[in-house]
Amino acid sequence: MADLAALIDAASRVFASDTSEKYMPSWLRKKNKDGLPVNSYVLTCSITFFLLLLSGTLPEINDIFNWLLNLNGIVSPYKTSVVFLAFLAFRYRHKTFAKDDFVFIRNNKGALAVGWWCFIFTFICATMGFLPQDVTFESPQWTKQLWMNIITVIVLFGTGFLLPWLRKLELKHQAKANS
Repeated sequence: MADLAALIDAASRVFASDTSEKYMPSWLRKKNKDGLPVNSYVLTCSITFFLLLLSGTLPEINDIFNWLLNLNGIVSPYKTSVVFLAFLAFRYRHKTFAKDDFVFIRNNKGALAVGWWCFIFTFICATMGFLPQDVTFESPQWTKQLWMNIITVIVLFGTGFLLPWLRKLELKHQAKANS
């Protein structure tokens, strides 16, 4: 469980430190004298607590470990799919960006073909990861883990939509207060 908290903490610190002010609520970007985002611990604790509550419904510690490992096999490829989408968006609008010295694939049609192939393959693999792997197919435990996977992914990616929305509300309230 400590590894889980450390992994989430590292990601939430990067998230709170490197995200644009436009998308991250100011209370979450607050930094101490050493420049560390101190309130990222709120995000870390919330996500860890959610995962611990959900995984605590599993019968054995090995089931918890396997579920968390399998969950990583869903979330990480989905995050990578977003990177491929960004690559595709960039390549579709490549004429609006300055020419760089380093371009992975110079031919735009070739780059788009590779980008689409990578996106589709990664997205399909991530989606297939929802199916529980360490339990008997269609058993009550299998169904439970399937729902746990669905709920967890919705909550984790929902957080990615919630934080910019909270920042937008924060900016509205600041604008009202200043006017």
